[in-house]
Amino acid sequence: MSTQITRHCQKRQRQRGRNDTDISILMRYGERQRGGLLLTRRQVNKHAPRLRRWLKKHSSPRVQRRAAQVREIIRRLEKIEGWLLVATPHGKAITIYRASRQRQRKFMRGGCRVAEDF
Repeated sequence: MSTQITRHCQKRQRQRGRNDTDISILMRYGERQRGGLLLTRRQVNKHAPRLRRWLKKHSSPRVQRRAAQVREIIRRLEKIEGWLLVATPHGKAITIYRASRQRQRKFMRGGCRVAEDF
């Protein structure tokens, strides 16, 4: 899914210290729901060990550059746990924020509403 980022989302990214890589990681590893994507602890615990196993398996100098990228993905996964990307079904990112536990539970139950007009 190709992501368009609204100006509002870009502003919120700058305010909250997030970048386009964080949005890419949320899009790839986040839990998809009707209102967007959430990177839950469960998702981090699922993907980080798998990526670490890949690092152990591919420790040769030939893949050193890719290994550095994988280490960076692991670091960011752990850093953005609990972040919510509100997006339309068409892939337009509306905003990004750190969700409280209560908001995360509500989101996972499908309770967050997003305007379909964007």
